[in-house]
Amino acid sequence: MQRTTLALLLVLFPLILPAHAGEPEKPKSADWSKAETLFAKLRGAENPKSAPEWKEFAANPEAKAVAKTHLNAPAESERGRATALAAMTAFEGDKMADDCAKYALYGKNDRVRQVAREALRTLHVETPDAIVKALHAPEKIGLRALDLIKDRPDEKGLYAIIVAADEEGYGGGGPRSYIFNATQMAYIKDITAVVQVQAVAYDPEIDHIQTGSVLDAKVLKTEVFRRTLYEITGATFDTIGKAREWWHTHKDEIVKRIEEKSGSRNPAP
Repeated sequence: MQRTTLALLLVLFPLILPAHAGEPEKPKSADWSKAETLFAKLRGAENPKSAPEWKEFAANPEAKAVAKTHLNAPAESERGRATALAAMTAFEGDKMADDCAKYALYGKNDRVRQVAREALRTLHVETPDAIVKALHAPEKIGLRALDLIKDRPDEKGLYAIIVAADEEGYGGGGPRSYIFNATQMAYIKDITAVVQVQAVAYDPEIDHIQTGSVLDAKVLKTEVFRRTLYEITGATFDTIGKAREWWHTHKDEIVKRIEEKSGSRNPAP
């Protein structure tokens, strides 16, 4: 019985344990160690990109992996995470842009979001999908997404605003609420004496006085959609239908204007 059990364990252990179990961790390369040293110095700088170690770090072949490791490390400090985001500007690409976009949208503090936003401005890619999806998110996140598109507008981002505005209820179709809070008091406005034989009566005129406030609330993001389209395109639209019609008519013209303003050509969606 013991021999059977032992034989069974010898067969099962290789299947249960991971392939790397028991293996010593592979030593890091010299480039990795150097990149880690440079990253530590950059972490202490107020503006990593202006630090003397920046160029050497950006040229290191392991810099991208080191920055990525610090960006996603659960125990990393906020300053270290912000430094890693700043390092993203040295590595262009859709995936880098998507990471920066997520931190610019969902970062836990202002510093991380601001550094991610600045890094995103330097990446020569079209509007990341993370930003397009965030346009449909609750108010705060949706407004951040709009700001990120305004930073560096392109064809994909502009059309995403039009589509999101359509779904949110652009213009007059948007949700609206009224709140009326008032206090009403009755008072005697006038009184008339009615005199009869051996009797006197009074006929009062009752009126009301009312004080209070009316709050007319409509969805903020709907108005920001309208304003953002105006800021980017220079055109105003009463309805989303007119915005779509204008887009199909002026698409080439507006894309050219966006490209000239941004100083580089962004790929079309």
